[in-house]
Order: sequence, then structure tokens, then C-alpha cells
Amino acid sequence: LGSIQGTAALSFDPLQAGSVTSISLSFTAYMPLCQGDSILLSLPEFSAASASLILFVNSSTHELNGTWAESFASLQISALDKCSQPPTVVRIVIPSINGIRLPELGFSANDPAFKISIIAQFGSIPYTAVSKSPALISLTYSELGYSTPLALWKTNISLRFSANTVLEQGGSIILKLPGFYSD
Repeated sequence: LGSIQGTAALSFDPLQAGSVTSISLSFTAYMPLCQGDSILLSLPEFSAASASLILFVNSSTHELNGTWAESFASLQISALDKCSQPPTVVRIVIPSINGIRLPELGFSANDPAFKISIIAQFGSIPYTAVSKSPALISLTYSELGYSTPLALWKTNISLRFSANTVLEQGGSIILKLPGFYSD
């Protein structure tokens, strides 16, 4: 049986709900990865047309080929050349040019819905949760109010909202109000 020992991590750029994003996947494989082996990454609620992908790879597995399957919201990445010697540090970037979109409703940090599997000659890994991923917070309800609805008057502003995940203590919320100014 192969192992990645909790090393799988995802990041997204930009991290904005509903936007086309670049996806970075990294992990350490503690078994050889060889020609024909596959890395499967499940990203529920992500969207893009099914297609072959352009990948940037910084790993000892050298050449990889990737496809996106819209019906499964998943990536399949296959090794194309010689075997790597473990431990194999794999870093793959799927650039935004591939058109993969983040979910409109966001997701929590270290979301257990993101899963990775490796089908390898020298030890496969069944689907397991990706260990590290950022939160994409989106609002499920929002209400903005102000006390004096007159142009150029001072006003008190109130914001009420519900988020799709728990906000961390000490975190910040940025509210942009074009056309408003403070003296």
C-alpha cells in the first residue's frame, strides 16, 4: 500500500468565489510513481468543461498529463515517463487558463470533501481527504444599513450577515463601499 502520510495540500489563486482559478497541489509520495500511474483529485462543486489540461510540474516524476472530468468534478493526472524514487515530492500547478472555477458558495478550511487518490503500480492510495486547504468564505445572507440616507452626510453603517463557515477569532472582514469616504 502506498502512502502520502497527510502531506497533501491545495491552494488557489485567486481565492474568490465563482472565479476561474489556478490550482496548486503538493504532496510527498512514499512509493515510486511510474509511467501509467494516476493521481485523482476530487473537487466537488468546482466547474469547467471536460478537457485535457495544461500543467506545470515541479517534481521528480517529470512529465505528467492531466484531464478534468466535469461530470465527476475531478482531475486525473497521469505519469508519462520513468519511475521516481521515494520519497517523491510532487508539486503540480493547474493554471487558470484551464478555466476551472471555484464554487460560488465557498468551502471550509481543510474541507474533507477534497479528496486525493493515487493508483500506482507499487502501492495505491484509496480516496483520502486532502490535509491542508484554505477556506473560501461566502455569505449566505447579507444586509447593509445606514442611519442617514443623504448624500455627503455622516452616517452609521451596519452590516448583518451569515457565512457558510465559522469565522476565526481575530479574523477580519473587509467591506468596500465605493463612493463613500471617511474624514
